[in-house]
Amino acid sequence: MLLHVAVRSILLMGQLTVAKSFVKPTLHRFRPTTILMSLPALRSASADAEHAATPNLPDASLIISLQKYFRHVDKLHETENLGNVRLILASQSPRRREILDMMGLQGRFEAIPSPLDETALQQSLIADNSQLSPIQYTRILAEEKARALAEKLISETNSKLTSNSNDDGRCDGQTILVLGSDTIVELDNHILEKPKDIAAARCMLRSLSGRQHKVHTSVALFKVQASDESSLEREATLQASFVDTAEVIFAELSDDDINAYIDTREPMDKAGSYGIQGVGGQLVSRIEGDFFTVMGLPMHPVSRALASAVKSIVLDSNGCDSSHSKHMRA
Repeated sequence: MLLHVAVRSILLMGQLTVAKSFVKPTLHRFRPTTILMSLPALRSASADAEHAATPNLPDASLIISLQKYFRHVDKLHETENLGNVRLILASQSPRRREILDMMGLQGRFEAIPSPLDETALQQSLIADNSQLSPIQYTRILAEEKARALAEKLISETNSKLTSNSNDDGRCDGQTILVLGSDTIVELDNHILEKPKDIAAARCMLRSLSGRQHKVHTSVALFKVQASDESSLEREATLQASFVDTAEVIFAELSDDDINAYIDTREPMDKAGSYGIQGVGGQLVSRIEGDFFTVMGLPMHPVSRALASAVKSIVLDSNGCDSSHSKHMRA
């Protein structure tokens, strides 16, 4: 009842923005950003890096500042035959954009909605695969979101990439990394997506009250680049695909608690009808796992996947230098 009184009093005072501001510090306590920044910084390129056969890159298994990693790529773009690297988030989610910003990638990525008909795919998966697990379900959605956008970009940019090629038609043009993600809530082996209406949101919140549930966030990373060293034809290849799971325990919620939360309108675009990073964080008594997985994008494994992909791109570029040195892959 205390939860209801706290939320209701805030709503009556018209201070919803204040509620979000005092929930925000909870998010800061979970941020590993300060840990990332305290680790050894990315080694700077040596003075003769532009002449080296292999760029001076850190081991991709280390957690480093991705912003500095991309700056290293920018330097090679200016001094070597490495094309520009473009990172695209295949999502409209402001929460996923915020997490990438926290990772030091603000201004480095674009957010472009996937052209995938997600509703049609969801219906097809449910109809055709009755035995599909929630983890398999969300993984397919993330991969298909990223794949659909990657294929659209290939179609739109082929002519532009061709016009930017070398005289011998080799290796110029940007490499595109497309990051797709999907988040679902699982309760009793049933998938809770975004609510269709207020009645659905109320039903979901009642079912979550006082219970433990799982949040699965899937991630897929595709790379779009030339199919081989001598080709201008682009292809999309899957670089990483994984699902991270966290367990969330809800407090006991009264009908007044649920109605007060629904009145904020926050549940209406969230899987499971709540957002842990907002007012809905007050409904959660405990989580076991990665906070960012519940928020919509697991920071740690995404950081590793991006670092590995960028390192691979840079090492692959050695096959495209003016001396046509041996092609290397990470």
